[in-house]
Amino acid sequence: MLQKYGISTLNSTTCDIKKMLIQNNFIENKDYKLGNISQFNSKGGRGNKNEYYLHPRSFKICLMRSLKTKVYANYYLLLEEAIKYFNDYQNLLKENYVIKLKEKIKNNKLLIKEQVDKIDSLEEKVDKLLKANEETKITNKELLENNKEIIKRNKKMEAQLNEALERLEITFYKKSLIFYKILIRL
Repeated sequence: MLQKYGISTLNSTTCDIKKMLIQNNFIENKDYKLGNISQFNSKGGRGNKNEYYLHPRSFKICLMRSLKTKVYANYYLLLEEAIKYFNDYQNLLKENYVIKLKEKIKNNKLLIKEQVDKIDSLEEKVDKLLKANEETKITNKELLENNKEIIKRNKKMEAQLNEALERLEITFYKKSLIFYKILIRL
């Protein structure tokens, strides 16, 4: 790959590639990975071929140290500028999102305050109703006691009335008898 882009003129032999890896202080499994691929060679035999896979950071280092450093440096400057603009864009999006969230939080707080006020108002009404209910219970007890007293008096007066009616009837009967006797004498 490095030869394809004109970064390195090394032969594709393992010794040349190892020399470049050592020169750049690359560490295996960190800066590059080594893969063994078995393949058939032109003589009909089988052999292993080493393939080196560079980490993107290592590839960038190779680009910067190449003979065409100016071309790749301009590319990376452009890339970093694009990344900066993208980050600025992301920050603006975040700020707008934060502003919208703050506005939503503010609206939710207002809604919560309205609901709390409604709840408080309803609690006051419930308290008033409970108080009125207790007063009504007390009034009903008093009326029930008064009613019982009135019923007792009513029964007592009914008994007295019945007794008075009986005496009146007896008196009427006696007077009627006396009147009848007087009428008969005449």
